[in-house]
Amino acid sequence: TTPNLIVTILKSLFTGNNGSKERFGFLGGDFKKKKKKANFTDKQIMAKETETIQGIKVTKLVSTFGTVNLMYYEQLDLLGKEKTALFLDTNNIHPKDLQGKGFNVRPLDFKSTGVAAVDAAVIEQASTLLIKNKSTHLIVNAVA
Repeated sequence: TTPNLIVTILKSLFTGNNGSKERFGFLGGDFKKKKKKANFTDKQIMAKETETIQGIKVTKLVSTFGTVNLMYYEQLDLLGKEKTALFLDTNNIHPKDLQGKGFNVRPLDFKSTGVAAVDAAVIEQASTLLIKNKSTHLIVNAVA
């Protein structure tokens, strides 16, 4: 059943990996439908009402293992991953500047294009995400 599956996912997400007790879950459309249909009468998990965290509306899923802030993530659907959920421990994800790239200032030529009579520039920086403690993150692909 769906609640038993969710308990299994939460257990593997939170136990034995030294991660934080609060994670974010990004759900594809099909995964979100299954979560919505689930009846959370189990004492191990409880779905709370929608909350806003850092400007993002999430549904809190509270369990004895930890708390997951769930949200629908449309990009998974656009990538053909509707049945996928991506769980991240934000304490173990950090921005990292790419070595040797540094900052770049690129002038924009608005005057010759007739857009505006101003001098403008774009400041660019190449960076990526550094993922630490890989076991604190989880990708779940639903079968049916």
